[in-house]
Amino acid sequence: MTISKPRIFCFIFVAIVSACVFIYRLIDWQVINGENLRLRANSSKVFRIKMEPARGEILDRNGISLAVNDVTYQTVFDRYKIQKGNINSTINYLLDIFEKRKQKFIDDLPLWIEEDMSCGFLEDKVYDKKNTSNYKKEIEILKSKDILDLNEYATAKDCVANLFKKFGLEGSSFSVKRKRDIASVRYGMEKTKHTSPDSYVFAEDLDKDSVIVISELSIDYPCFRVSSKTKRGYRNSSLVPHILGNVSKLDQKEYQENKENGYKLNDRIGKFGIEKAFESELRGKRGSKIVETNITSEIISQKIEEEVEHGHTVFLTIDAHLQKVLNDSLANHVRYSQGKKAGAAVVLDLKDFSILAASTYPSYDIARYSEDSDYRNKLLSDNNKSLINLCFEGIFEPGSSFKPLTTLACLQEKVISKDTNFYCSGRWYLPGSGHFARCMGVHRNIGLTNAIARSCNAYFMECGHRLGHERLNKYAEMFGLGVKTGIEIFESKGRLTSEENAEEIGSQLFPTSDSEAAIGQALDQFSPLQLAVYAATIATNGKRYEAHLVDRITDYSRQNTLFKKEPKILSEAPIDIEHFKELGEGMLGSSNFGTSSRSLRGYDIRVASKTGTSENPSNHDHKTMIGYAPYDKPEIAISVVIPEEGTWIHNYQQVFKETLDAYFKKKGMDAELEQ
Repeated sequence: MTISKPRIFCFIFVAIVSACVFIYRLIDWQVINGENLRLRANSSKVFRIKMEPARGEILDRNGISLAVNDVTYQTVFDRYKIQKGNINSTINYLLDIFEKRKQKFIDDLPLWIEEDMSCGFLEDKVYDKKNTSNYKKEIEILKSKDILDLNEYATAKDCVANLFKKFGLEGSSFSVKRKRDIASVRYGMEKTKHTSPDSYVFAEDLDKDSVIVISELSIDYPCFRVSSKTKRGYRNSSLVPHILGNVSKLDQKEYQENKENGYKLNDRIGKFGIEKAFESELRGKRGSKIVETNITSEIISQKIEEEVEHGHTVFLTIDAHLQKVLNDSLANHVRYSQGKKAGAAVVLDLKDFSILAASTYPSYDIARYSEDSDYRNKLLSDNNKSLINLCFEGIFEPGSSFKPLTTLACLQEKVISKDTNFYCSGRWYLPGSGHFARCMGVHRNIGLTNAIARSCNAYFMECGHRLGHERLNKYAEMFGLGVKTGIEIFESKGRLTSEENAEEIGSQLFPTSDSEAAIGQALDQFSPLQLAVYAATIATNGKRYEAHLVDRITDYSRQNTLFKKEPKILSEAPIDIEHFKELGEGMLGSSNFGTSSRSLRGYDIRVASKTGTSENPSNHDHKTMIGYAPYDKPEIAISVVIPEEGTWIHNYQQVFKETLDAYFKKKGMDAELEQ
């Protein structure tokens, strides 16, 4: 095949043009701009800068804000812009500005130094010895190989001398106080250089005027700047503090455990509650960009390497308005109790055992706990133990609230039938012994329905004696008593009456233990949440779902659902449906004419309920109440526990009724909450 002359000329022309362009570029690179390019190549630096994600927010089921992100401002040193010879003078200049403006800088140096050079570790000046752990950890870091490389016996004087020498402060004209503060900043920069190689946060939470002043000064001092960041903020902060939890800086142990997951030493992490349990969802993922600077630290170019991914938003199952009513009701009624001045109440949605409200009294403000160290220390030494989540962690004797479980177990095991009657003389005697127990009244010949409604101890102690605690416990666990409910945060297991549990707590079982367990005494202790799950399982005819606090998880924008909690069945009690109806008649009777009728007689909605009174060493009886409503088509289950309320007080029943009012009549649910 021959090639035409025009095509040959075309090839030659293209080759000549390409060669000319190439030669021109070589001349441009080597002759025209060669010097500039050589200077840039020799003086430019490339840095990888991390971009911080916003932490995911926590909301109630309807989108009411609980844990959110507030925008704050901080002063940041860009390490790649700091000229080494000027670092101390630059820090000194910035400290001057902060001192005049009465703004605090981040000061983690665990040393005090006087003008006469006397010195010591800060823990020696802390009078509250409960709070020296942070200083001890800082002292360990200061003496570590990465900072001063001193042995653990090094004195404060040794540390000061080595600090001043390391950071070039020995012969400087700065005052001793200023040397100490400069050394503190340098120490902070040094200990975070491996985890934050691109920048160092000099100060946080700047006021508006300081933001303006420092932003203007950064024109002449490009190594420091003002940057915005998100900071954890809490709305409606007294609503569910035990459930929310909080975030704060990692301690040394947490850093060692999490550094392989990308955590830096000055990062914050969830400490308890939902903030801790869903840390991986809430945290987000850092992004990064590549920044190139010239010899004067001016940015030549920057390029996004990896996009930042903000944390996911967690929607709780909590109904904030119902929760507010429950909080107020407990606070109003617990004050009349004779003992601990404490209480707890839980409301479950029967569709899936999601927790609509879980109130603990006394409570606290999670925002103040997170920001105010004096407030936090006061809570830590509080005899009322406000920090304990009584709903999930507290365990109490249920008393007669346990009798519905005994009823179902005895009916299913054919120990009794619906028509079984026992005689109550006001006392129950253990056959073949001199042991006896008192009843709440003299009920004479009494059947099952009245025994439940009027809470006859003699009837159920006879049932327990015939059934035995082993068979009773088998049914109790099916209903969520003495086993964990499955919630996402910490909860107590509770305790059933058994030889194993008796041995574990250094106790023993007695001949009357079977009969005492049947009325919610002996070793039985359960959390208010477990009692609510138990009541809910009765309402669903033995079908027990996993209790849960999280409804769904979305992306940060709340537009895309990433996870939706589906109902999960944990157990189904093999109990005949007729037995649930027989029990229901007794629990309905309790509301209409029995022990619950003080608060529920004539109530607009039919309610199945059971009260409980359990004795304890303080001589102030624990009061409990469980139930579900509406009786014919149940929607919610409720438990109320007021420990040591007293023998004659019935405010626990008012809390139960006010919860019903709030849910079915929306009473008290018009309170405004922060969005």
